[in-house]
Amino acid sequence: GPFQNKNAGLRRKDWERTAQPRSVSPTRSKILSTGTGGMATVVGAEPKSASDDEEKGFMIETKEDCRSCRSGAFGRRSVPEVKRRSSRALSFQEAEKRFNDGCSFYHGWDFKKVDKERGEALIIEAMRRGSLAAKGKCFELGIGGLKRDVMKAVRCYSKSAEKGNSVSQNSLGLLLLSGQGFQANVTAAVKWFILSAKNGQTDAFNNLGKCLCKGNGIKKNLKQGLMYYRLSAGQGNSNGQISLGDCYLTGCGVNMNLTEAIKWYRKSAAQQNKSAKERLLKVQPPSFCCNLCLLHK
Repeated sequence: GPFQNKNAGLRRKDWERTAQPRSVSPTRSKILSTGTGGMATVVGAEPKSASDDEEKGFMIETKEDCRSCRSGAFGRRSVPEVKRRSSRALSFQEAEKRFNDGCSFYHGWDFKKVDKERGEALIIEAMRRGSLAAKGKCFELGIGGLKRDVMKAVRCYSKSAEKGNSVSQNSLGLLLLSGQGFQANVTAAVKWFILSAKNGQTDAFNNLGKCLCKGNGIKKNLKQGLMYYRLSAGQGNSNGQISLGDCYLTGCGVNMNLTEAIKWYRKSAAQQNKSAKERLLKVQPPSFCCNLCLLHK
């Protein structure tokens, strides 16, 4: 009859052979899984033409791809989801980069000249792109439409610092050290300075050097303190250059050397650090042309 099963009377082996798609060799095909919409994944097959398989709803993959799927390299995420995650990761990296550049311009790090307006603009942009560290900086400085709130800045820095942001670790240490609006915690501040320094933050080198030279929250060690000053100054941190100049001026951990002190003050002043310019005027006569030029820049 019209509704009679065409496969009736066939042996099991013959029926399985007729059940295979025409474009796939039955001896080499292997159905691994069935996805949404009845789509089967066939591995190790050599279809006669790609168009035939697309019409039948088959997706051909290589053994390497399927091995990666089974090992969890791709998980169960769809291609659009992976792209969204990748774009979010790139956006986060871009926000963190802008925040780091903003802090460098604002404070005079990484051989950059101090430019507070440009630094604030980059920090605000990073905050709007979702940087938690930048949000903490905006709370600390009271910029970007946020009122100055040290406690909120500490919370933002804490979350960002726990995720490994070196600038947040250093900023959190500074707030804990100063104790603005709350009780200072010098021991915790030194801990964050050490973590930030391990991540290569140049201002953390300077702050850790200060704690070592003064014995603040850590055992006093002038030799190590001077070493951290050199690391900070050598990597273009204008504050570290001032600290190293102060050591040569006062003979802290090193022999007094006015020439060396002036050299480091000048390097810091070249990055438009106001404190360095003030120190230059103190150690040299005000009539010195170079100092006057630096002061009025």
